[in-house]
Amino acid sequence: MKLSNGKRLERLHDRYQNGDLSRRTFLTLTAAAAAAVGLDMPWMRQALAAVEEVRFDGWGGTVQDAIDKYAFRPYTAKTKIKVVQGTFGDEDEIITKIKTAKPGDYQVIHSSGVNYYIKYVNGGLTSEINEANIPNMANVLQPMIDPFRKLTPKLSAVPYDYGTTGIAYNTKVISPDEAKEKGAALLLDKKYAGKVGGYSDMTTRVWYAALATGQDPNNLKDMDAIWAKVRETRDLAKKFWSSGAELMDLLSKGEIVVTDAWSGRVAALQDQGAPIGYLNIYFPLEIGRLFDPADLDSKMPVIRTMERKANTRVVRAEQVIEADRAGEAAGRHLAIDPQSPVLRVTRVYFTAFERPIEVALIRYHPERYRYSIDFHSKGERR
Repeated sequence: MKLSNGKRLERLHDRYQNGDLSRRTFLTLTAAAAAAVGLDMPWMRQALAAVEEVRFDGWGGTVQDAIDKYAFRPYTAKTKIKVVQGTFGDEDEIITKIKTAKPGDYQVIHSSGVNYYIKYVNGGLTSEINEANIPNMANVLQPMIDPFRKLTPKLSAVPYDYGTTGIAYNTKVISPDEAKEKGAALLLDKKYAGKVGGYSDMTTRVWYAALATGQDPNNLKDMDAIWAKVRETRDLAKKFWSSGAELMDLLSKGEIVVTDAWSGRVAALQDQGAPIGYLNIYFPLEIGRLFDPADLDSKMPVIRTMERKANTRVVRAEQVIEADRAGEAAGRHLAIDPQSPVLRVTRVYFTAFERPIEVALIRYHPERYRYSIDFHSKGERR
């Protein structure tokens, strides 16, 4: 069942009258709704005058930092209304939270496109916006608006574009000429097996599989061929990332050398030109003596070089993540105060005989690294 905008507001009012909402929360929610839809209820003027904050949930990272700097801060300075911000790593996650939350707990969502917009619409989770209150809508390209209007002639979202999705590659491994020649085919190049990445979104995977089979992604004909390419990409992939922070981490560490990627994150990584962490690696003396300085400049991961030189194999690792201060050496390397808080990761590698053979100690810059884990229920198959 879908609720009209008026009915949503009436329900909020009933909850307030029944004591389920505080006066402050009620005024905040109704004012936010009024600002979006341009409706008028008997208590609206009071709500608009008393509103103190509005809720926004987005993807976090450099994108949300930019929105905060160039939109929210000027908005707060002008209106004195605080923007309370939340983040999510996957849009299905926030949709689930909205469905289980009380009406009005979530107000503005930074969505990722039409394929998710229809989920909000079908779930009855939208409120029509008053386009007359958004003069910058005139600056949005009509082709960006049309797909939304086909779903809802009266919009419940403002189309936007701050970047594109394309192919990112490591220029130390893949030349610009090769990238231009192969394009999206790089994602299926067996030469880079184990070094390929991709966004862990099935719509994206199907899109690139369609390109690989020579099909129009907007007019699919042969799904069997597409699923075959999806599986082929899976077999070549090192990791399918689920957030912009994870994408930047995989690229910056060289764990992947080619991936479909969000242009904003890639641009941020290119602009940084600065280290994200300070790494110390420790070996037993007899192992350390096997290394030459040139080994550390190799494209091969240090752990693989150590296995080859010591004629052994690492079978497991233990990792501890904890807060620490930067310290003098890491502080100089990361250009931060030695007393600055950092995320310290200690990783110990073991051989089959449970012998600790390498210890990696990394101190990460507090603004350039984020660690995330994706949890799934025991019975779910991925």
